[in-house]
Amino acid sequence: GTLSLLYEGIQKMSPTSSLPIYAKSVIHLLLSFAKLDIGAFQETLGAEGLALEVRAIASFLMSYCAVNADYDLMLQDVIEMVGYFAVHNLENQSLIQSGQQPTILQQLVSLPFNYFCESALKCKLFPTLIACSHNNSTNRAIVENECSYKELELFIQTPNIEEEIPLLKIFLAKNITKQEESHTNRETN
Repeated sequence: GTLSLLYEGIQKMSPTSSLPIYAKSVIHLLLSFAKLDIGAFQETLGAEGLALEVRAIASFLMSYCAVNADYDLMLQDVIEMVGYFAVHNLENQSLIQSGQQPTILQQLVSLPFNYFCESALKCKLFPTLIACSHNNSTNRAIVENECSYKELELFIQTPNIEEEIPLLKIFLAKNITKQEESHTNRETN
């Protein structure tokens, strides 16, 4: 119900309207849900019907907040939420690069330059770009069209970065598990 409430609220907005007062709370609730149980978060929000609402909400909020400086912190939260939605989930990754133009992924790579050079903003954007494009050649090509993927790879190699960024902790933990499983499978064969 909470997600649908926000979806309905933004559908009724005019170009000069302010965001519904509950929008920030809904995004914070979704981030808390993602950090509590990433699997349940992705399964719930990626379900048929809800997934399209998530895409519409994220796309609208990114475009709205990007041009309204008063909503910069909310934009950062939406960026982070998209990362949780996409991390290690090919269906959700596909969802963020589809739909009405510009897609969520296109909006991410088109954010203002300061998101690509200021440390605090890179810590929001880069993990999400990695989560959106890892093991997805279509998304990676979109990201590489606008920025250096090597820079993203170097970013995640920063010592102890995963301790500061929970999304990277999830990303790296799952990658390590996959590498260990692959190594174990080779040893048993």
